[in-house]
Amino acid sequence: MKLYFNFERIAMQNLNHSSANIEIGFELDASTQNHAESEEFDYLRLARHAQLLAAIEQRTRTNRSAEQFSSAFILEQAAQRYFAMIEKAQLNLKHRFSAKQIGRIMSAAGTLIWDTQWSVATMVAGDMGIDSLDEAEEGSFEHTLLEKLAALTELENMALADACERQWRGHDNPLL
Repeated sequence: MKLYFNFERIAMQNLNHSSANIEIGFELDASTQNHAESEEFDYLRLARHAQLLAAIEQRTRTNRSAEQFSSAFILEQAAQRYFAMIEKAQLNLKHRFSAKQIGRIMSAAGTLIWDTQWSVATMVAGDMGIDSLDEAEEGSFEHTLLEKLAALTELENMALADACERQWRGHDNPLL
């Protein structure tokens, strides 16, 4: 499979970008075209693309020479680094949560695409109707789970979200 992104650059006042098209990485083949429908509800798409475009633009040219790196190379390098960090964090999280706790986390999200601008703890607490850890009885399943989730670093939170998204998409959860 070739993965391909053709981002249409949006002129946004706060990012001061001009209108242009930028092609980033990998081409979608026929086997992946049907996935576009499941991604239509991704309300964070435009903001994510704007952030990616800005980050890629900062990494394509060097000030030290006339060399320029392709956006595909920059995206591939960033993805490799991201997946390496997520994999390492997932190894550290392995078996930290029980299957029952993972099940509760999964039921709180109920979607293939997780909004990681919120922590998993916030998402689960909201689903439980809990505004504060004090509202959960100490020692209860809910309190124990929320304590574990609240203690996660930002990277661990992303690794947990990644693992659960993978499970939602039909793969094994690497944390179990």
